[in-house]
Amino acid sequence: MDDKLKILLVEDDTRITNEFQRFIVQFNAFYLLDTCNESDQAIHQILNLYPDVVILDLELHRGGGNGLAVLKAIQEQNMVMKPFFLITTNNSSETTHEAVRKLGADFIMCKYELNYTSLSALEFIDTMKATLFDKRNKLAELGHNLESPDHKSIRIHAFIEKELNFIGINPKVKGYNYLVESICYGATADLDTMTDHVATLFKKSKASVTRAMQNAINNAWTRQDINLLTTHYTAIIRQANGTPSLLEFQCYYVNKARHI
Repeated sequence: MDDKLKILLVEDDTRITNEFQRFIVQFNAFYLLDTCNESDQAIHQILNLYPDVVILDLELHRGGGNGLAVLKAIQEQNMVMKPFFLITTNNSSETTHEAVRKLGADFIMCKYELNYTSLSALEFIDTMKATLFDKRNKLAELGHNLESPDHKSIRIHAFIEKELNFIGINPKVKGYNYLVESICYGATADLDTMTDHVATLFKKSKASVTRAMQNAINNAWTRQDINLLTTHYTAIIRQANGTPSLLEFQCYYVNKARHI
């Protein structure tokens, strides 16, 4: 059973998305599964990645669609375990709020309220964690298989990709795909064969794969702000140059992936 709650953020304001990404590392009970800014993608992510919580912006003008469309689509699916929907909105219409509740929203937080922040939304979820864990555990005890192995693999890939993006290793960096695949493989297999697996998968020599992954790590630690790195990478670095070794880096993220 996963020991963290999975949160999907559906928000079309980049500034707010960045705030959630910055604040969420303060909480141990959950992690950011993914983000999206339009309704069709949100529906797809909910049905394929099984988030425990969806923080759903009601108006998605900059992305596309709206939160009502997401709620309606998920309501029609009759999911065994529907996510907890936390609605965030600038809309003050009671008629709209009533429609949102009828479509399955669990709670509404209004962005125009003086005490609302991205952090306060996460703090609210934190107060709900015991109830949400209990709900998930009871369904598991009843024998409901909430997630297939394929879906879990997709979710782990999405998690690792997000984690690498946090520290500035993006898909354009040589070695990015090698790191993602090696860590995802290590999350369910033998740590000693991570690099061998990637070399075989991409039909490259072990030496070239190893070099590309270590270079990607080195470039991040050379170019990124140290405060950003220490926020998202909290393991002890034993190398004298202050950069994680490849194995240290892989094992750190394998451990994180095993606990999502």
